Amino acid sequence: MNPLLKRGVWLAAASALLAGVLVRPGAAAQGFAQGLRLCAGSVLPALFPCFAACSLILGQLTPRQCRAALLPLSWLGGYAVCARLTAQAYRRAELDTRQAGLTLCLGCCAAPGFVVGCVGGLLLAFLLLISGTVTTQTAMEQLSQTASSSMRRASF
Repeated sequence: MNPLLKRGVWLAAASALLAGVLVRPGAAAQGFAQGLRLCAGSVLPALFPCFAACSLILGQLTPRQCRAALLPLSWLGGYAVCARLTAQAYRRAELDTRQAGLTLCLGCCAAPGFVVGCVGGLLLAFLLLISGTVTTQTAMEQLSQTASSSMRRASF
């Protein structure tokens, strides 16, 4: 693609996004606030422990151990940990440019903590909603049966 055309496409997309924010600032502010709440409530608590632990572990390793542990730690910590650890190892000259690029390609994945924390939290909320619905439905059926039996007794 022509670089000038590519720049024009990006400029048009950015302009459309800006126009959307200017046309509906309330919706944009609400979406931004919801994103921050989601991040603070589920994403950060799910990722931070692995992020901190993996960084501490990598800091204690020799360069050879670092290269060996980088990919498993990246898989454990997820894409953010992979990027951070790879950059850290690259700055300390434990990886060359090619190795860093390969590590970024192979190591970027969703962390188990993220999957359990975010997806599990959403699943738990869904299960709580379902159990609340079933409990309400059962209570309403019991109430209905009690009311209908009371009405039958009253009619005799």
